[in-house]
Amino acid sequence: MALAQDFPKLWKEPKTSHRDRKRMARLLVEDVTLKRNRAVITAQVRFKGGATKVLALPVPLTVGELRKTKPEIVAEIDRLLETMTNSQIAAELNQRGWCCSVNHDPNTTIPSPRGLCSS
Repeated sequence: MALAQDFPKLWKEPKTSHRDRKRMARLLVEDVTLKRNRAVITAQVRFKGGATKVLALPVPLTVGELRKTKPEIVAEIDRLLETMTNSQIAAELNQRGWCCSVNHDPNTTIPSPRGLCSS
């Protein structure tokens, strides 16, 4: 009974090793069934006592989707290319606070329009 009451505390304890967390999970979980379709990953968890829990998670974006430059940035670059050089466009986008889509870090500046990911 003490383990059941202390489980969250033990799980969150930084000194608890991953190996021990796996052992703790095995005490509770009978099996897990994963199903995936285009939009959702469904996890059906069956616990040792017979209880079940169904979790639905959205499918994560692919690497290509994560790295793809946002359409609004591409459209703005196309518009600015009429009157500005690459370095001027990069400076303009950086001044606006727009960042490179590769890492989505607002502190990373855009090197030049050619350095952006393709759309």
